[in-house]
Amino acid sequence: MIFWCRYCKDGCIYPFSLFFGNFIGCPSATIYRRKINKLFDTKLKYTVDLDFYIRVLNENPNFIFCPEPLVCVTEDAPHQVTRECAGIKNIEVFEWIYLYNKISQDQNFNYDRLHFIFELLKKHNITTSEELVELGIEPPISKSINGLILLNKIVSEMRVFIGRTKNFIKRRKYK
Repeated sequence: MIFWCRYCKDGCIYPFSLFFGNFIGCPSATIYRRKINKLFDTKLKYTVDLDFYIRVLNENPNFIFCPEPLVCVTEDAPHQVTRECAGIKNIEVFEWIYLYNKISQDQNFNYDRLHFIFELLKKHNITTSEELVELGIEPPISKSINGLILLNKIVSEMRVFIGRTKNFIKRRKYK
């Protein structure tokens, strides 16, 4: 695979590091041999590039780095898929957990990926596994995701409790 990447220089990349961000860029910034014979996952829209790159690089992590940009792409344009999908709960949650589940089948425990998913659940206030099923995640929900959902529920309830306690203390203080 040939791509322009300002973060990679050693001719080898750990493909699952892409889970935390696409430092390769859009598909037009890559060149790869047809014999790779991989297709984009049609279930994905927002994380489709990451999924593709991870699958390709997981088979062969070698790449050629080209330090000069050869393709011009627009960043942060209103029509870009990344911008259209960012912050949309049903897209973000479904795609990141779907991608996490695909990666987790091939990988051991990874604290950073779990933390990333926890922050996603917190951002979108997911406190039950039923909410994930409603968003399209196929059951059974993994033990690690269920654990993060439980943790998020506990943290959410603690925030409410702490907020109420602070308000109670303020009211008592001014009486």
